[in-house]
Amino acid sequence: MPPRRSLKYFGPLLLLSIATAGAEEPKPAPKYEIADGHLHFLNFVQETAGMDAFLKAMDDTGVAESVVIGMPVVKEWDEGDAKRPTYYLDNDSRTYWYTATDFLVARAVLDLPKDRQARLHPFICGFNSADRNAVDHVERMLALYPDFWQGIG
Repeated sequence: MPPRRSLKYFGPLLLLSIATAGAEEPKPAPKYEIADGHLHFLNFVQETAGMDAFLKAMDDTGVAESVVIGMPVVKEWDEGDAKRPTYYLDNDSRTYWYTATDFLVARAVLDLPKDRQARLHPFICGFNSADRNAVDHVERMLALYPDFWQGIG
């Protein structure tokens, strides 16, 4: 595992946006290099634009490093809902805890070259902290991916 670098700046949460059409105008280089507090790599239905888009957004906004976590819950798509909800406030259906989010984050980060992995600080998040069984999930993740996770929460 590469040595940890000190984080000079903590900036606001990186908002991942990807242009879908047309050429972009060149953007000026960011004035400061920052480290983002955290980014949910997956949304409320465990979808993502992928690591390439994530790292490009980091580069475009001057974020040198970021904590990366999944989304600990999934929005339930009720039988009576014609449209799939993708945000927790889309409708009144519930969310449920989703431990597979940690596996998705681990796979996405581990598939990157080592130099790109070094910019990311993966955290385990796929558990309900009020559930006393959550420790089992955390222990499993630590055992399955030794020396990988850099935080919990």
